[in-house]
Amino acid sequence: MAHPFTTFLLLFPLLLSSSLASNQITFWSQNVLNEMPQAISTKLSPLNKQDSDYYAKTISQNNFKADSNFCSVAKLSCFTLFNELVSGDKIRYNNPVASPLVSGDKIRYNNPVASPLVSGDKIRYNNPVSSPLVSGDKIRYNNPVVSPLVSGDKIRYNNPVARPLVSGDKIRYNNPVAIPLKNIDPFSFFRLSVLKEGNTMYLSNLKATLPYRAFLPPQIASQISLNPQNIAKKFPDWTKEAIETTLSYCNAAATKGEFKTCPKSLEEMISFSKTALGKNKLLSLASQSTKGSGNKLEIRNIKKFNVEKIVACHEMFLPFATYFCHSLSSSRIYSVDFVEPKTGAPVNTVVAICHLDTSSWSANHVALKILKFGPGQGEACHWMNEIDLAWIDGTGEKI
Repeated sequence: MAHPFTTFLLLFPLLLSSSLASNQITFWSQNVLNEMPQAISTKLSPLNKQDSDYYAKTISQNNFKADSNFCSVAKLSCFTLFNELVSGDKIRYNNPVASPLVSGDKIRYNNPVASPLVSGDKIRYNNPVSSPLVSGDKIRYNNPVVSPLVSGDKIRYNNPVARPLVSGDKIRYNNPVAIPLKNIDPFSFFRLSVLKEGNTMYLSNLKATLPYRAFLPPQIASQISLNPQNIAKKFPDWTKEAIETTLSYCNAAATKGEFKTCPKSLEEMISFSKTALGKNKLLSLASQSTKGSGNKLEIRNIKKFNVEKIVACHEMFLPFATYFCHSLSSSRIYSVDFVEPKTGAPVNTVVAICHLDTSSWSANHVALKILKFGPGQGEACHWMNEIDLAWIDGTGEKI
């Protein structure tokens, strides 16, 4: 665990520049017994009190629409990463200048070299391998799963909420719940029996694929309702479908034994976790880093946390930092130390959650497909990536 003074030094610039960040740090220290993970500390609000008061007042008005100034000052991502690809429509990636898709026009993404969109020409995004845009050909962006561009189809990237890929359906990349099995990381789910000291296993990709977005302060976040109409009105540059797909997770019925919400601020996340666990003091659990992702590593030490309930929070795809949090019964949580198999050199400490009861899961759940069993026929474990958080009762447990 980092020394408190070390953490203070890391966060000191935020304390100077943002009273809102200072408030968030104070709220954390009052409710959480251990230090704030670095991935969370980088998402603290950059707004000062004057800005926060102003936007809290204006965002409550019916005619409020997020503009570039608000998005820049609050460090939000107010433009959908990929808009529907239709004749004359606009394509937006990571908030570049959007350009109509018309014959001979140019598409510019993240300042690569722009190229006219003409028959047989190439489109270059973030310097991936370029491919001619011809009927039935494939487009490659940021090395996601490649799929033919067909009439009426949609391409969406960077971890929107996903569902199975079926004929005529939508294509979703980067940590989807369900895409063709051949394109899923086969090491993203595993059985509990694998977690044994001395075992070697491939670590799945722990890197976050979502664009950076800061938390909103509670006084602003409370003015935003998590319904498609409200978000589409306040953030008009996000597509309706992108919003609805993401919110389908938040608004879906809870599974057996699940208690869930989508907190819109760090404070709301902590308050929900306290309520769900029935405790006043929490411990936060997070993977140390992304080191070792995709590599074959050896398990050196395993720590099991002896708790009855867990709250797991996974970041969602909205203009501001938002998490999907759910309390998990019939689950176990572990901290696993990985080392290099040949040298024994430490690599990473990663948090794993194992769901022991899968009886209420869909038979099409990607975990069950990878592990090759049906609902209720076994447990499913997965790693927490760099921006995921788990919460447990802080009483009697030590990191």
